[in-house]
Parts: sequence; structure tokens; C-alpha cells
Amino acid sequence: MTNYIEPVVLKTKKGYAILHESGLYFLDKNDDIAKYTAEISKKRRPELPIEREKREKLAKVVIYLSSNCNLRCIYCYASAGDKNSVVSVENAKILIDYVAEKADRIILDFHGGGEPLLYFDIIRHLVEYAKATGKLYRTVLISNGVIVGNKAEILQWIVDNVDVMALSCDGYPELQNKNRPHVDGKGSSTEIEETIRFFQEHHYVYTVRSTITKEGAAKLYKITKYFAELGVKYLVFSPCYNFGRSDDSNLVPDPQIYSENYMKAIKYAYENGIRLTSNSFRFPGYHYCGALSGFNIALTTDNYISSCYEVVSSEDKTAEAFIVGQIKDGKIDLFKDKIVDLKNIENSDSQCIKCNYQLVCRGGCPVKKVRNSKESLGNLCAITKMLVPKILDFLQENPNAASSVLKNVNLEYDNNIRN
Repeated sequence: MTNYIEPVVLKTKKGYAILHESGLYFLDKNDDIAKYTAEISKKRRPELPIEREKREKLAKVVIYLSSNCNLRCIYCYASAGDKNSVVSVENAKILIDYVAEKADRIILDFHGGGEPLLYFDIIRHLVEYAKATGKLYRTVLISNGVIVGNKAEILQWIVDNVDVMALSCDGYPELQNKNRPHVDGKGSSTEIEETIRFFQEHHYVYTVRSTITKEGAAKLYKITKYFAELGVKYLVFSPCYNFGRSDDSNLVPDPQIYSENYMKAIKYAYENGIRLTSNSFRFPGYHYCGALSGFNIALTTDNYISSCYEVVSSEDKTAEAFIVGQIKDGKIDLFKDKIVDLKNIENSDSQCIKCNYQLVCRGGCPVKKVRNSKESLGNLCAITKMLVPKILDFLQENPNAASSVLKNVNLEYDNNIRN
């Protein structure tokens, strides 16, 4: 049975914001807080307008194609390129068949651990295989955008076949080249710009995801303006944390500098028709990602099944928590006890349970908790606590900015609550 969270009331410059599983609500200073809080507490998270027994079962199959990479990003959590392993195509098909048998629709997601497009032929083959099941609903691809091989052919295929495309790029050339160089140290900015321009010319919808380092935090306005001038309309900022290649360095952004400059970037994005979101501020909900919700079924290159986007191998230090199965001798073996244990991770942090912001940061990234990276966790938590009040003030002042700040919008103001 779901443990419902009571509404959380926070002060804003103009009145109050109420955070709840059903949405964000704004009240004026003179409104009866107790009355509206009681009314909101009776609401529940939005339900699909379809009878439960008639709803489609949607599941995600994630394929970690390889640990190889053509870049050497200075903060890479997977230290991509240090090893070179490639996924078993046959085992990927076994996983697709397994999920397709149990779901009405499947999402096929090609993700990192390395650069997926280095193995474009495998991607194309698996997409066609998934289509043949009659269950393929959506294809997702995460890439650094630096194309090896026939660039025009690969990019055109993406335009024609990939429904959700996310490009990893950190911003203007000097920053991109420093953060995300080639193996030989040369910059990658020119190549990612070529990819963006191709998508723009073909009117293709995509998202750019930027990892924000300590240096980048002071340049968020400049980064946003740079992408706006390239025509980017969907942008995600993700604060860097220390793990993998950045484990021995201090690349995490200062919370105050990040939050102040994020607001400058948000205002510019809103004025220029860009949706800028952050993993520090999300639509109220319970799960940070699919790792704990049971939605992610990811195949690693060593034939294990992971529930986490960052645990791409059974050799990962957190494999004990997030590896939930294995494909061996053509059969799938799910470790049911491990799947049950995932729920304990979600409820393990008493500080999060007591925090007023738990619904918008959703308790934070679960793998970072298990890795116990206290410096990074504290940093990300501080960013959320500094940023949320600023964004709430901005939203109350600019109601029409909701779609520029949140992916899933469900904001209500005092007149809507009364009605």
C-alpha cells in the first residue's frame, strides 16, 4: 500500500507554495493555508483516464552497448574507454523477447558505459529486431554526438528512427573541449556543433544534456545563450559529482554559485523559448529514476541485468545492490531477492524522509547514496535546497514559465484550488 506524503508548505515572496504528489500549488499571503492544505491532502497523484485493467503495460529495455568511447570526459562515472567490452547481440535479443512477451509496449534505450554510436550497426540491427516483435513503442539514444563513420548516414538514420535523442555537450567550445576531449586530447566542439546543425536543418527534436562542473557553474547563462544561438530548445543541466574519472578531483560546482547562475539561465531560457530543466528540481514524485521503480531492465556487456543507468558492469562497486539478474546459457535469471532489496535503498535515508524538498529531488540519485559519496551528495543536496525556493518564487511570478522549468507540468494557483 502506498505511503502518501502530506502536503509540504513553503513560504515564497508572494505567499506560499504547497508541494504534493498531485502537483505544485501556489497561494497568496492572505489565503487560508490550513483549509487549502487539508483539501490538497485529499488529492492523489494524477491517474491515467483509463480503467486500470485496460491500461497498457509499458516496459523499458536498456542496452549498454560497450565500455569503449571516442572521448575521455574528465568526469566520466564509468571511466569509459579504459576497457573495451561489447554487448552480446544474441543476449540483447533474448532480453527484448523476454520483455516483449510480458509487456504490451516496449521502450528500447541505448545508453552509456561508453559511446553507443561506435556500434551503430548493432543499434540498427536491434531496433529492426524490436520492431519485428510488434511491441516497439519508442527508441531512445544517448550519445556524445561525435560521430565515427558515415556521419550523414548515421545522423539521417537517427532522424528517421530515434524518438528520443539526448546529446551530451557541456557548452561553448572552450568548456566543451576542456571537459570532453578526444582520446588524443583534441577538442570535440566542432563535431558536436555539426551534429546539432544537422538536426536543426532536418527539424529534428532532441535534447542537450550538460554536465556542470565547478567552472561551468559560473557560466550557466553563457552556456544557455550558446545553445540558444545554435537553435537548441531542450536543455538539461546536471551538476557534476566525484566518481569514476573525477574521483580524485574536485569538479563539483559550488551550490550558491550554481543556484544563482541557474536562475539567470532560467530567465534567459524562458524569454527565448527554451525548456531548461535540472535533476535538482522535478515534478513532485517518489522515484528519482527507474532504478528503484522496477522500470529499468538493462543489459550489461558482461551479460548481467542492471536496474541503474550508472551500474554498467558486474564489477561496479555497487553491483551488489543494483545487479538484479543475469543472462546465462540463453536463459534469463532474475534475482528476486535483489529486486526486493531495491526498495530498502529508497527508504534508507532518514534525512531525506524529513526534508521539505523530498518530492522535487525525489530523494536524490540512489546509486550515489549506495556509493556513499558524502561530499558529492552533500553538494547536490545543498544545490536543491538553495535552488528550489528560487524556482518557486520564479514560477509564482511567472505562471507561464512552468513548461520552461518542468518536464511534466501540473501547477495550480489559488483560483484553481478554490474552483
